[in-house]
Amino acid sequence: MDALTCGGAGWMAGPDPGGSGPARAAGLAARDSYGRLLALLCASTSDLASAEDALADAFERALRTWPDQGVPDNPDGWLLAVARNRLRDRWKSAESRRTCPLDIEQDAPVHVDDLDIDAIPDRRLELMLVCAHPAIERAVHTPLMLNTVLGFTAEQIGRAFSVPISTMATRLVRAKRRIKAARIPLRIPDRGDLPARMAAVLEAVYGAYVIDWATTGPQARHGRGSTGRDVSSPSPSRTRRCGTTI
Repeated sequence: MDALTCGGAGWMAGPDPGGSGPARAAGLAARDSYGRLLALLCASTSDLASAEDALADAFERALRTWPDQGVPDNPDGWLLAVARNRLRDRWKSAESRRTCPLDIEQDAPVHVDDLDIDAIPDRRLELMLVCAHPAIERAVHTPLMLNTVLGFTAEQIGRAFSVPISTMATRLVRAKRRIKAARIPLRIPDRGDLPARMAAVLEAVYGAYVIDWATTGPQARHGRGSTGRDVSSPSPSRTRRCGTTI
């Protein structure tokens, strides 16, 4: 898994020796689409942890199968279909059948050919605003956005906030459990509640630039391609995409 690694409750694109092919396609999907896919997976249940596990399984399967079968025409749709089917398999378990009501639309089998990812509304802004919900500890609002929407790891976030990695990882896990327990819905809050949450959203955009620079700044730049762009580090497009979402 040279091109894509998972650690500290998040996905991080890493070195891609070939600079092309299946590993790079998976890395690009992690950088550019992780937050969007995660938001879609947890939209109906507010269960971030299960959505993360399902998406992690989808990325791992991509790294195993794409080298032999080729990169699908719609990588994001492929990942979403695999992750949704993984969540459906989880629902089949005895524990889930006892505790979770069946959602015919959400729990039906999904085929990649039936998914048009561009036709599905982007829910990342709603996910960011959920991360800033008053029921969640204020100190973790911005780190939670960086982790869930942009896919930064607990290690990267902890370093940016000068917090021990284990402490940051614990805070992220606790916040995700709180979202599930309180069933905080993914929706835009009322106009009166929005300003209080936007400060954390804007701080997340700034924090993303800080982490990106720490990764791709002068001391970390290496492995440049023919264009002079660093091809071995996370792309600043994640940060720009976050700003565009706002």
